Amino acid sequence: MSFGSSLALNAVLSQAANQGQPADSGFNYKPGDDLPEIGFDPSNPSQTLADIVKRDTARYQRDYVPVEDRAIESLDDTSIITDAKARVADGSSIGRAQARAGRDANRYGFRRTEAQARQAQNELARGKATGDASIMNEARINQFDRNRGFRNELINIGRGVSEQAMQGLGDSATMQTNRENRNRASKAAASAQQTQMFGTVAAMALMAFV
Repeated sequence: MSFGSSLALNAVLSQAANQGQPADSGFNYKPGDDLPEIGFDPSNPSQTLADIVKRDTARYQRDYVPVEDRAIESLDDTSIITDAKARVADGSSIGRAQARAGRDANRYGFRRTEAQARQAQNELARGKATGDASIMNEARINQFDRNRGFRNELINIGRGVSEQAMQGLGDSATMQTNRENRNRASKAAASAQQTQMFGTVAAMALMAFV
């Protein structure tokens, strides 16, 4: 039984205790939300467990499936690359570099010739092109690493869910087998006790006629 199922079963039993209902009485667990109710019937434990599973499934569909869908959609995320493109297209870095060079020249009284100014401009342009290429390359690498890492995490989570589901099925089968064995043993014990009682009554009846 899953953790959620255990909580649901405990809630059902707690409600019975709080309402002063005997353990062998049937009732419906109504927590006041939009999830399916749980019917508690001591004579039909399989139906009670089925109701708990239905409630757990409905909670999963409501609370977790939307999150999983958004997570899967984000496997093709390009936000890191988009942000890098916006920074490259801004072009403010070369303007800041030119302003800084102008301030330095004025501070030290340096006057550039026309050829030196063109050379400085070309160097700034090459530096910007190199920096932009570096930004985009790093963004693509980071985006790839993020998407691949997140995909691997989802795969690991999926494997864990599958393993838990298989374990839950095995536990359910074991519980059902144990219930059936106990029922057979109880029936056999009751039959033996009844046979013994009839034998005792018959023996006493014979002794009364002797």
